[in-house]
Amino acid sequence: MDGLHHDSVVGLGWEVGEDAIDRYIVTPVARNHRILGGRVLRTALEPSRSFAALFAGKFPWMLPAPEDNFVDHHPRVIEPKDPNEAPVQHYSIGTQYTNINLPVIKPGCEKTCREPLSGAGLSFGYSFGRGFAFDSAVNFLPAQSGTQGMMQGLFGVKLGQRWNRWGLFAKVRPGFIYYNEAWPGGGAQVPGTLSRFVWDVGGVAEFYTHHKGTLRVDLGTTLVRYLTDRVDTRYTEIGGVISSQYYVTQGNVQFSTAYIYRF
Repeated sequence: MDGLHHDSVVGLGWEVGEDAIDRYIVTPVARNHRILGGRVLRTALEPSRSFAALFAGKFPWMLPAPEDNFVDHHPRVIEPKDPNEAPVQHYSIGTQYTNINLPVIKPGCEKTCREPLSGAGLSFGYSFGRGFAFDSAVNFLPAQSGTQGMMQGLFGVKLGQRWNRWGLFAKVRPGFIYYNEAWPGGGAQVPGTLSRFVWDVGGVAEFYTHHKGTLRVDLGTTLVRYLTDRVDTRYTEIGGVISSQYYVTQGNVQFSTAYIYRF
């Protein structure tokens, strides 16, 4: 009975999750981009519905109700837009200042210390609608406070609400951070160059200064996955099949400000 209860809970959660994805991500995109939203995103993000359509002899993006498939078979009456609503420019590029608190190698520290490091970067985005966009940034952190230079790349999405003068969004951006000098972990005694996988999660506030300009403020946590010197004892008895390397994920506060040009 416990197994059946667990399976039913998982199944219900899966169905609710797909409903939320369809309502808040797929549908808003598909209204303006039928192929990208109504076909590509629906097929990729709603697997149970895609397989159900295939078993019914249909394309994977087709839903049982024809009106939900974003295919216009009849002309529609388009309601006039709010004249006070600002249009959405799809592309955006910008420059930004960023500050992140990272563990680094510097003189006077045994192995690593934490330092707030400042840098500059470039950002690029593409808005699918008023509340959903591709969001990316590449930041350069020069050598400072006795540390070596670093580079950070983040590529993900932001989701939220945009009004005429300002907007609030949540962001999730996986990426990497490249160190010119860092401790590799795993028992290594000499620092070297390396890259680490990261997740940038947090919030974004945007202020629309004029028709195409935006002031942006980001605050969040950059999660970095580090290899430690510790041995994962759970796998030492298995032999050489599974690695005994022990990784930890560490949060690092990051703040950024940017000026964005939309077009």
